[in-house]
Amino acid sequence: MKALLMSVLAFGVIGSNAMASSGRDYECIANRLQAYNSSIYYNLSSSDIDAMITIPEMFGHIDAINAEKACITEEQKYQCTSDRLQAYNSDIYYNLSKTDIDTMISIPEMFGHIDAVNAAKSCGLL
Repeated sequence: MKALLMSVLAFGVIGSNAMASSGRDYECIANRLQAYNSSIYYNLSSSDIDAMITIPEMFGHIDAINAEKACITEEQKYQCTSDRLQAYNSDIYYNLSKTDIDTMISIPEMFGHIDAVNAAKSCGLL
């Protein structure tokens, strides 16, 4: 039992550190959530926001996801798209520029078009 408790505590520390470095704009997300409903969403910490975003059963999950999407910059969307393409196939998709991604998305005959469109959609670029 003690080992299980230690594992849970260790995961909590590691998980919270990983989430803290997620690159989220916590101030923007908190402001948007307060704009949605200031009587519910107030004094939100980065841990509160991380939990709301990552745990589907958490109260406010959908609102937090929508707020996070609205706070992502264009540059972050391109970086996300590039990262997802590299995750699909790092041998083919590497060192992609904004122009490379735009070209792959806009030309249906281009190699990687479907992968680029899917990655861009999942990152909010399209």
